[in-house]
Amino acid sequence: MIQFLFSIQLNYPYWFILLCLILGGAAAYFHYKGESRFMQWNGNLRRLLALLRALAVMMISLLLLSPVLKYVQNEIKKPTILIAQDDSESLRLNTKSEEKSFLSKAIEELKDGLKGDYNVQFVQFGEKIIDSSEIKFNDKSSNIDEVITYMQDVYGDQNPGALILLSDGIYNRGKNPVYNGFADKLPIYSIALGDTSAQKDVWIKNILYNQIAYLGDKGFIEVDIASYNFTGKSVQLSVDEISGNSAKRVYSQNISIKNMSFFETIKVPLEYPIAGMRQFKINVSELAGEKTKLNNTKTIVIEVLDGRQKIMILANSPHPDIAALKASIETNKNYQVKTAFISDFKEKITDFDLIVLHQIPSFNFDATNIINQCNQNNKPILYILGGQSNLNKFNEIQKICNIKSSVKSLNEVQALKSSGFNYFTFDESTQNQIMNFIPLQSPFGEYKVGVNAQVLFKQKIGKVATDYPLILFGQQSDQKIGIICAEGLWKWRMFDFMQNNQFSAFDDLISKTIQYLSIKEDKRKFRTYLAKNVWDEIENIVFGAELYNDSYQMINDPDVNLSVIDEKGKNFTYTFNKKEKGYQLDIGYLQAGMYKYKASTDYNGQHYSAEGKFSVASIQLETSETTADHSLLASLSNQSGGKKVLLKDYREIVEDLSSKNQLKPLIYENVFTNPAINLKWIFGLIFLFLAIEWFLRRFMGGY
Repeated sequence: MIQFLFSIQLNYPYWFILLCLILGGAAAYFHYKGESRFMQWNGNLRRLLALLRALAVMMISLLLLSPVLKYVQNEIKKPTILIAQDDSESLRLNTKSEEKSFLSKAIEELKDGLKGDYNVQFVQFGEKIIDSSEIKFNDKSSNIDEVITYMQDVYGDQNPGALILLSDGIYNRGKNPVYNGFADKLPIYSIALGDTSAQKDVWIKNILYNQIAYLGDKGFIEVDIASYNFTGKSVQLSVDEISGNSAKRVYSQNISIKNMSFFETIKVPLEYPIAGMRQFKINVSELAGEKTKLNNTKTIVIEVLDGRQKIMILANSPHPDIAALKASIETNKNYQVKTAFISDFKEKITDFDLIVLHQIPSFNFDATNIINQCNQNNKPILYILGGQSNLNKFNEIQKICNIKSSVKSLNEVQALKSSGFNYFTFDESTQNQIMNFIPLQSPFGEYKVGVNAQVLFKQKIGKVATDYPLILFGQQSDQKIGIICAEGLWKWRMFDFMQNNQFSAFDDLISKTIQYLSIKEDKRKFRTYLAKNVWDEIENIVFGAELYNDSYQMINDPDVNLSVIDEKGKNFTYTFNKKEKGYQLDIGYLQAGMYKYKASTDYNGQHYSAEGKFSVASIQLETSETTADHSLLASLSNQSGGKKVLLKDYREIVEDLSSKNQLKPLIYENVFTNPAINLKWIFGLIFLFLAIEWFLRRFMGGY
């Protein structure tokens, strides 16, 4: 609700207004009273002329007082209450049909009971947060922590009042919501749903495995089997490899259930004699009387690769950057990483696919022999500069970046997005996270970027945006070069974890850097790529494509079509979106299974195509745990000053909010001032009064 107030301010005492009124009246009176030529006119006409003159003189004299108009706008914001309803699969498994219909009624009554005093908003959460009121209970995951963060991000500046959470307390994505910092800043009311009593069931609780394996390797997957209330029974664990419509049994084992609440981890050996996508179906046999049989089977996909790429990190001296880089690179099982100090290095450069030089060349080791070997064999190099770097030697050995510096010192720099970079693509949210990372330490100097280089991030020194490069890439003949012009990368990785509870943004940056540098030069004029070959069924699948002309310049003039075919032969067709100079396409979710794809386009009379395979893995997080966790909801509500109630007692929340009366509306006051002399219509009105007076006097023969 918005209220408006209006007032006038003067730089003089307010009794001056009376003088203006007297002045206007006197001007009219003495002008028309003593003039005999006006006496013959109609009395009403004389009074009208006098009034017009009095108003004009009064308004002119008032303007001379320099009045200021003051407008006050009061915006009253009610406290915002967000009602968030869990719409995940676990509630479908442990919620009765009559409870579901009662839930819809309870939500509507909550909205009606609160909307008078509060700004009531409603969302559903599961895989993601959506504005919907249709209860389906079909989301494949649930993230309670995300709801609390959503409340802060969306309504944090709109007088947040309370969060009403309708959930069974089961979460399988995100961190424990009890540790969300915003949970202590507003009351959280929990309406506990679902059944807390454990029922008879046998299920696959979890499968631990690597999504990537290598040709010829032998490995294990670890299958966690759990059961409740089946003491003395036995089940069979079986693992089948699925290929098209056929299945091959690769492992089986009988398991005896020894107690009421049973749990056992089975290590299943697997071999990988064939490269490609390998799909395995893990099943535990069913028993009569189980609560649900949806959690007896899980499917996993393992990508078997033909060969790892070897990466050597050479360092001038011990530094925490080395461990951070190694840990980040090794998140991709396609890379085998070794580290060494330059003083101890005795291996062959030709044995590695990429060399990372941390503060090399330095003042102690110029590493000329090693760098020359890399140049002669076109081995890609990633330089990381810092306080130990010999910048003069660095300028001699490469032409991608030149740094002139007469002072050995470091600047505190942050990342700043650079336009025109197209060697690889970055998710915008990841870019924004990196730009908010804490500063690195970059060598002081004047930076000049070579003609064959592209800058991914520029340096921001304090609050000053510069054109100096922070991270850049280039090419010398057939050799790829990457340069990170700063040390302290370990701080970025730790900061990423502190902010996001994961290393995803930092690891994505390093992964794309390593991938670009280490990948062999691809001379194809048309190519497609996926960020990965194994996707979850709740992930949006994103394709990229690139087309090059005869000069190997990236273009996107023609349309590119994509065909995706599932295991049953059903064909899905799409057209890529054009983005900058390349192509990108988000096809959204797909059902679990194996897929083939083919992208094609025509350019200058030539037909180009590229094809590949990928898989979508089934997500069964919601069926792995079906017993409601009301204790989590109680902890969340108690620590925040809210209250936990059962669904049948939902009206207690409205009563509690009313009785406490702690949530108050906020009044935001906006004040606007405007000198009256700026109001052009006032001058128009004065002119109109004088013009009418002049016209009537002329018309009547007066001057």
